[in-house]
Amino acid sequence: MNRDIIAFTKYKFNVYGNKDIRSGKDSAVVGIVGKSKSLDFPTMLIFWSLVRNSVVLAVYLLFSVACFLTVHEHLSQNYIQLAMCQADLLEDAWNGTGQFEGTEPIRGFGAVAGVYEEACQIVVRADSEISTVEELEGHRVSVGEEESGTKQNALQILAAYGLNEKLVEEVSLNYTEAAKELENGSIDAFFCTAGAQTAAIANLAQRTGIRFLNVDGAAAARLKKSYPVYDSCIIAAGTYPGQEEDVSTVGVKAVLLASDSVSAEVVEELTALLFEEQQELDFALPVELITEADAAADGLPVPFHKGAERYYESRGEKSEN
Repeated sequence: MNRDIIAFTKYKFNVYGNKDIRSGKDSAVVGIVGKSKSLDFPTMLIFWSLVRNSVVLAVYLLFSVACFLTVHEHLSQNYIQLAMCQADLLEDAWNGTGQFEGTEPIRGFGAVAGVYEEACQIVVRADSEISTVEELEGHRVSVGEEESGTKQNALQILAAYGLNEKLVEEVSLNYTEAAKELENGSIDAFFCTAGAQTAAIANLAQRTGIRFLNVDGAAAARLKKSYPVYDSCIIAAGTYPGQEEDVSTVGVKAVLLASDSVSAEVVEELTALLFEEQQELDFALPVELITEADAAADGLPVPFHKGAERYYESRGEKSEN
Protein backbone atom coordinates (compact mmCIF):
# COMPACT_ATOMS: atom_id res chain seq x y z
CA MET A 1 0.00 0.00 0.00
CA ASN A 2 1.28 3.45 -0.89
CA ARG A 3 2.62 5.04 2.32
CA ASP A 4 2.08 8.64 1.21
CA ILE A 5 -0.69 10.22 3.26
CA ILE A 6 -3.71 11.38 1.29
CA ALA A 7 -6.39 12.73 3.60
CA PHE A 8 -9.33 15.06 3.44
CA THR A 9 -12.36 15.44 5.67
CA LYS A 10 -15.93 16.29 4.72
CA TYR A 11 -18.90 16.81 7.02
CA LYS A 12 -22.16 16.03 5.27
CA PHE A 13 -25.56 14.71 6.23
CA ASN A 14 -26.32 13.46 2.73
CA VAL A 15 -23.63 12.03 0.51
CA TYR A 16 -25.72 11.94 -2.66
CA GLY A 17 -24.72 15.49 -3.52
CA ASN A 18 -21.03 14.57 -3.51
CA LYS A 19 -20.74 11.74 -5.99
CA ASP A 20 -17.77 13.42 -7.62
CA ILE A 21 -15.73 12.36 -4.60
CA ARG A 22 -14.33 8.88 -5.09
CA SER A 23 -11.58 7.00 -3.35
CA GLY A 24 -8.25 6.82 -5.09
CA LYS A 25 -6.32 3.65 -5.81
CA ASP A 26 -4.50 3.77 -2.49
CA SER A 27 -7.15 5.35 -0.32
CA ALA A 28 -10.32 4.41 1.47
CA VAL A 29 -13.46 6.43 2.05
CA VAL A 30 -14.82 6.19 5.57
CA GLY A 31 -18.44 6.29 6.69
CA ILE A 32 -19.90 6.44 10.18
CA VAL A 33 -23.16 4.59 10.64
CA GLY A 34 -25.87 5.27 13.19
CA LYS A 35 -24.35 8.29 14.91
CA SER A 36 -25.44 11.85 15.52
CA LYS A 37 -23.17 14.67 14.36
CA SER A 38 -22.57 15.98 17.87
CA LEU A 39 -20.94 12.81 19.18
CA ASP A 40 -18.82 11.42 16.38
CA PHE A 41 -15.67 12.97 17.83
CA PRO A 42 -14.10 9.72 19.15
CA THR A 43 -14.63 8.01 15.82
CA MET A 44 -13.28 11.02 13.94
CA LEU A 45 -10.14 10.85 16.06
CA ILE A 46 -9.73 7.13 15.50
CA PHE A 47 -9.73 7.56 11.76
CA TRP A 48 -7.55 10.66 11.91
CA SER A 49 -5.05 8.78 14.08
CA LEU A 50 -4.93 6.06 11.43
CA VAL A 51 -4.16 8.72 8.84
CA ARG A 52 -1.39 10.17 10.99
CA ASN A 53 0.05 6.68 11.28
CA SER A 54 0.44 6.61 7.48
CA VAL A 55 -2.46 4.41 6.55
CA VAL A 56 -3.64 6.03 3.34
CA LEU A 57 -7.20 7.18 3.86
CA ALA A 58 -9.32 9.72 2.12
CA VAL A 59 -11.45 10.28 5.19
CA TYR A 60 -15.08 10.95 4.38
CA LEU A 61 -17.11 11.10 7.58
CA LEU A 62 -20.82 10.49 7.02
CA PHE A 63 -22.92 11.97 9.80
CA SER A 64 -26.21 10.20 9.51
CA VAL A 65 -28.59 8.64 12.01
CA ALA A 66 -29.24 4.91 11.60
CA CYS A 67 -28.55 5.12 7.87
CA PHE A 68 -27.33 1.58 7.38
CA LEU A 69 -29.50 1.06 4.31
CA THR A 70 -27.94 4.13 2.69
CA VAL A 71 -24.45 3.12 3.74
CA HIS A 72 -24.93 -0.37 2.36
CA GLU A 73 -25.79 1.14 -1.01
CA HIS A 74 -22.59 3.18 -0.89
CA LEU A 75 -20.58 0.13 0.17
CA SER A 76 -22.00 -1.86 -2.73
CA GLN A 77 -21.18 0.99 -5.12
CA ASN A 78 -17.65 1.23 -3.72
CA TYR A 79 -18.41 4.78 -2.62
CA ILE A 80 -17.30 4.12 0.95
CA GLN A 81 -15.02 1.33 2.10
CA LEU A 82 -14.93 1.67 5.88
CA ALA A 83 -17.66 2.35 8.43
CA MET A 84 -18.25 2.32 12.19
CA CYS A 85 -21.44 0.88 13.66
CA GLN A 86 -22.91 -0.26 16.97
CA ALA A 87 -22.75 -4.04 17.18
CA ASP A 88 -26.48 -4.42 17.84
CA LEU A 89 -27.50 -2.39 14.78
CA LEU A 90 -24.93 -4.32 12.79
CA GLU A 91 -26.43 -7.64 13.87
CA ASP A 92 -29.94 -6.52 12.91
CA ALA A 93 -28.80 -5.21 9.53
CA TRP A 94 -26.98 -8.46 8.74
CA ASN A 95 -29.92 -10.64 9.78
CA GLY A 96 -32.85 -8.45 8.72
CA THR A 97 -34.16 -8.22 12.29
CA GLY A 98 -35.08 -5.41 14.69
CA GLN A 99 -35.21 -2.07 12.89
CA PHE A 100 -34.37 -3.92 9.66
CA GLU A 101 -37.17 -6.48 9.86
CA GLY A 102 -38.86 -6.85 6.51
CA THR A 103 -35.75 -5.85 4.55
CA GLU A 104 -33.26 -8.02 2.76
CA PRO A 105 -30.23 -8.88 4.93
CA ILE A 106 -27.45 -6.38 4.32
CA ARG A 107 -24.15 -7.92 3.25
CA GLY A 108 -21.07 -7.01 1.20
CA PHE A 109 -18.77 -6.13 4.10
CA GLY A 110 -16.93 -7.79 6.96
CA ALA A 111 -15.88 -6.94 10.50
CA VAL A 112 -12.38 -5.65 11.25
CA ALA A 113 -12.52 -5.28 15.04
CA GLY A 114 -14.51 -4.10 18.00
CA VAL A 115 -12.73 -0.81 18.63
CA TYR A 116 -14.24 0.37 21.91
CA GLU A 117 -17.23 -0.25 24.16
CA GLU A 118 -20.22 2.05 23.84
CA ALA A 119 -21.76 2.25 27.30
CA CYS A 120 -25.51 2.59 27.79
CA GLN A 121 -25.56 5.65 30.07
CA ILE A 122 -28.68 6.87 31.86
CA VAL A 123 -28.22 10.36 33.27
CA VAL A 124 -30.26 12.21 35.91
CA ARG A 125 -29.59 15.38 37.86
CA ALA A 126 -27.75 14.96 41.16
CA ASP A 127 -30.72 16.46 43.00
CA SER A 128 -33.22 14.09 41.33
CA GLU A 129 -35.29 11.73 43.44
CA ILE A 130 -34.81 9.07 40.77
CA SER A 131 -32.25 6.46 41.86
CA THR A 132 -33.19 3.36 39.83
CA VAL A 133 -34.41 2.61 36.33
CA GLU A 134 -37.74 1.45 37.77
CA GLU A 135 -38.26 4.95 39.19
CA LEU A 136 -38.31 6.42 35.67
CA GLU A 137 -41.97 5.45 35.60
CA GLY A 138 -44.15 8.53 35.30
CA HIS A 139 -41.23 10.76 34.27
CA ARG A 140 -40.20 12.49 31.05
CA VAL A 141 -37.18 10.76 29.54
CA SER A 142 -35.17 11.29 26.36
CA VAL A 143 -34.62 7.91 24.74
CA GLY A 144 -32.37 9.20 21.94
CA GLU A 145 -32.90 10.39 18.39
CA GLU A 146 -35.37 8.65 16.13
CA GLU A 147 -33.92 5.51 14.49
CA SER A 148 -30.71 5.79 16.51
CA GLY A 149 -28.85 3.02 18.26
CA THR A 150 -29.38 4.85 21.54
CA LYS A 151 -33.15 4.70 21.12
CA GLN A 152 -33.05 0.99 20.37
CA ASN A 153 -30.96 0.40 23.50
CA ALA A 154 -33.18 2.64 25.63
CA LEU A 155 -36.39 0.87 24.67
CA GLN A 156 -34.81 -2.54 25.25
CA ILE A 157 -33.50 -1.51 28.67
CA LEU A 158 -36.83 -0.02 29.71
CA ALA A 159 -38.60 -3.20 28.59
CA ALA A 160 -36.21 -5.30 30.66
CA TYR A 161 -37.44 -3.32 33.68
CA GLY A 162 -41.10 -3.72 32.69
CA LEU A 163 -41.46 -0.16 31.38
CA ASN A 164 -42.92 1.06 28.08
CA GLU A 165 -44.24 4.24 26.43
CA LYS A 166 -47.42 4.06 28.51
CA LEU A 167 -45.43 4.18 31.74
CA VAL A 168 -42.66 6.57 30.69
CA GLU A 169 -43.13 9.82 28.75
CA GLU A 170 -40.62 9.33 25.95
CA VAL A 171 -39.07 12.16 23.95
CA SER A 172 -36.50 11.79 21.18
CA LEU A 173 -33.55 14.16 21.50
CA ASN A 174 -29.90 13.98 20.55
CA TYR A 175 -27.34 14.01 23.36
CA THR A 176 -26.58 17.72 23.20
CA GLU A 177 -30.26 18.66 23.24
CA ALA A 178 -30.99 16.17 26.02
CA ALA A 179 -28.20 17.55 28.19
CA LYS A 180 -29.61 21.07 27.85
CA GLU A 181 -33.15 19.89 28.60
CA LEU A 182 -32.00 17.97 31.69
CA GLU A 183 -30.09 21.00 32.91
CA ASN A 184 -33.13 23.28 32.65
CA GLY A 185 -35.51 20.69 34.09
CA SER A 186 -37.54 20.02 30.94
CA ILE A 187 -36.76 16.30 31.12
CA ASP A 188 -35.99 14.07 34.09
CA ALA A 189 -33.42 11.73 32.54
CA PHE A 190 -31.80 10.83 29.25
CA PHE A 191 -30.20 7.80 27.63
CA CYS A 192 -26.91 7.97 25.79
CA THR A 193 -25.09 5.07 24.16
CA ALA A 194 -21.54 6.20 23.49
CA GLY A 195 -17.98 5.67 24.56
CA ALA A 196 -17.27 7.04 28.01
CA GLN A 197 -16.19 9.75 28.50
CA THR A 198 -18.91 11.33 26.36
CA ALA A 199 -18.34 15.04 25.71
CA ALA A 200 -21.97 16.14 26.07
CA ILE A 201 -22.26 14.44 29.47
CA ALA A 202 -18.86 15.66 30.68
CA ASN A 203 -19.75 19.25 29.76
CA LEU A 204 -23.08 18.91 31.55
CA ALA A 205 -21.36 17.51 34.65
CA GLN A 206 -19.12 20.57 34.78
CA ARG A 207 -22.16 22.86 34.84
CA THR A 208 -24.68 20.80 36.80
CA GLY A 209 -24.36 17.92 39.23
CA ILE A 210 -25.40 14.62 37.66
CA ARG A 211 -25.76 10.95 38.58
CA PHE A 212 -26.04 7.73 36.61
CA LEU A 213 -28.54 4.91 36.98
CA ASN A 214 -27.21 1.36 37.10
CA VAL A 215 -28.39 -1.28 34.64
CA ASP A 216 -27.65 -4.47 36.54
CA GLY A 217 -29.11 -7.42 38.41
CA ALA A 218 -31.96 -9.50 37.01
CA ALA A 219 -32.95 -6.88 34.43
CA ALA A 220 -29.45 -6.80 32.94
CA ALA A 221 -29.38 -10.61 32.90
CA ARG A 222 -32.70 -10.67 31.01
CA LEU A 223 -31.41 -8.09 28.57
CA LYS A 224 -28.22 -10.01 27.81
CA LYS A 225 -30.14 -13.28 27.46
CA SER A 226 -32.54 -11.71 24.95
CA TYR A 227 -29.80 -9.77 23.13
CA PRO A 228 -26.41 -11.54 23.47
CA VAL A 229 -24.65 -8.64 21.74
CA TYR A 230 -24.79 -6.68 25.03
CA ASP A 231 -21.75 -6.80 27.32
CA SER A 232 -21.47 -5.97 31.00
CA CYS A 233 -19.84 -2.57 31.31
CA ILE A 234 -18.38 -0.46 34.12
CA ILE A 235 -18.07 3.32 33.92
CA ALA A 236 -15.24 3.80 36.39
CA ALA A 237 -15.46 6.39 39.15
CA GLY A 238 -13.83 9.62 38.03
CA THR A 239 -14.76 9.19 34.37
CA TYR A 240 -16.90 12.31 34.73
CA PRO A 241 -16.53 15.38 36.94
CA GLY A 242 -18.06 14.68 40.34
CA GLN A 243 -18.56 10.95 39.67
CA GLU A 244 -17.43 9.28 42.89
CA GLU A 245 -18.66 5.71 42.31
CA ASP A 246 -18.43 3.09 39.57
CA VAL A 247 -21.54 2.69 37.43
CA SER A 248 -22.65 -0.81 36.44
CA THR A 249 -24.38 -0.92 33.09
CA VAL A 250 -24.39 -2.69 29.74
CA GLY A 251 -22.76 -1.73 26.49
CA VAL A 252 -22.25 -2.70 22.86
CA LYS A 253 -19.06 -2.68 20.84
CA ALA A 254 -18.37 -0.01 18.25
CA VAL A 255 -17.34 -2.16 15.29
CA LEU A 256 -15.07 -1.13 12.44
CA LEU A 257 -16.31 -2.55 9.12
CA ALA A 258 -14.63 -2.88 5.73
CA SER A 259 -16.25 -3.37 2.35
CA ASP A 260 -15.55 -6.63 0.55
CA SER A 261 -14.09 -4.44 -2.22
CA VAL A 262 -11.11 -3.50 -0.02
CA SER A 263 -8.18 -5.85 -0.52
CA ALA A 264 -7.21 -8.32 2.18
CA GLU A 265 -3.72 -6.77 2.25
CA VAL A 266 -5.04 -3.29 3.09
CA VAL A 267 -7.43 -4.54 5.77
CA GLU A 268 -4.75 -6.76 7.32
CA GLU A 269 -2.46 -3.74 7.63
CA LEU A 270 -5.28 -1.62 9.05
CA THR A 271 -6.10 -4.32 11.62
CA ALA A 272 -2.46 -4.58 12.64
CA LEU A 273 -2.29 -0.83 13.09
CA LEU A 274 -5.18 -0.87 15.57
CA PHE A 275 -3.22 -3.10 17.94
CA GLU A 276 0.38 -2.19 17.19
CA GLU A 277 -0.03 1.59 17.53
CA GLN A 278 -2.05 1.48 20.74
CA GLN A 279 -0.03 4.09 22.61
CA GLU A 280 -0.60 6.84 20.07
CA LEU A 281 -4.25 5.93 19.59
CA ASP A 282 -4.89 5.84 23.34
CA PHE A 283 -3.20 9.20 23.76
CA ALA A 284 -5.37 10.79 21.07
CA LEU A 285 -8.75 9.45 22.16
CA PRO A 286 -11.19 10.28 24.99
CA VAL A 287 -12.49 6.69 25.09
CA GLU A 288 -10.78 3.54 26.30
CA LEU A 289 -9.90 1.36 23.34
CA ILE A 290 -10.13 -2.42 23.38
CA THR A 291 -6.42 -3.17 23.42
CA GLU A 292 -6.30 -6.96 23.16
CA ALA A 293 -6.89 -8.50 19.75
CA ASP A 294 -8.76 -11.48 21.16
CA ALA A 295 -11.18 -9.20 23.04
CA ALA A 296 -11.66 -6.99 19.97
CA ALA A 297 -12.48 -10.05 17.88
CA ASP A 298 -14.73 -11.74 20.42
CA GLY A 299 -18.49 -11.82 19.99
CA LEU A 300 -18.79 -9.76 16.81
CA PRO A 301 -22.13 -10.53 15.15
CA VAL A 302 -20.92 -10.73 11.53
CA PRO A 303 -18.06 -12.58 9.78
CA PHE A 304 -14.62 -11.03 9.57
CA HIS A 305 -13.26 -9.38 6.47
CA LYS A 306 -10.67 -11.67 4.88
CA GLY A 307 -7.87 -9.25 5.75
CA ALA A 308 -8.84 -9.08 9.41
CA GLU A 309 -9.22 -12.86 9.49
CA ARG A 310 -5.71 -13.17 8.08
CA TYR A 311 -4.33 -10.90 10.80
CA TYR A 312 -5.99 -12.77 13.67
CA GLU A 313 -4.94 -16.14 12.30
CA SER A 314 -1.33 -14.95 11.97
CA ARG A 315 -1.38 -14.20 15.70
CA GLY A 316 -2.99 -17.49 16.58
CA GLU A 317 -6.21 -15.72 17.60
CA LYS A 318 -9.62 -17.26 17.15
CA SER A 319 -10.92 -15.85 13.87
CA GLU A 320 -14.44 -17.27 13.80
CA ASN A 321 -17.43 -15.22 14.93
